[in-house]
Amino acid sequence: MKWQGCWIVGVGCLLGLVLSSVCRGNPETDFAVAAEAYRVRDWPVAQAKFGQFVQQHHADARLPDALFYQAESAAQAGRWQEAVSLYGQFQRDFGQHPHAATAYFRVAEADYLAGNDATARPALDEFVKAHAQNILSSYALPRPARRL
Repeated sequence: MKWQGCWIVGVGCLLGLVLSSVCRGNPETDFAVAAEAYRVRDWPVAQAKFGQFVQQHHADARLPDALFYQAESAAQAGRWQEAVSLYGQFQRDFGQHPHAATAYFRVAEADYLAGNDATARPALDEFVKAHAQNILSSYALPRPARRL
């Protein structure tokens, strides 16, 4: 009886691995679909497809780009809180990536647009200090006070 249970569990695990491999998809195709949605500015689809890519293709070299463009898609769709979270994750996971400075700026910008003035302004100021030569520093200007 013990052997039958082990055999069933073993077959179940093997079947699970095969199904996850089949369901995972081709990284080339998955990234291309996400990139095309981004190109045509279908932000919800792009965000979802880049998110799927991030979840399914952990070892792919395009993982940082997929996470960055998932955050960009959320920002473009006006989902500021999601964008803040995704840019933050990108900064934590890929702080040395070529998109890192842009993500640093964009997390502060998204934070401001989400209405989080108290944390956005210091973050923009920090960005300017850390990246004074970056063109994005010229966009980190003090914003007028919001009217109620």
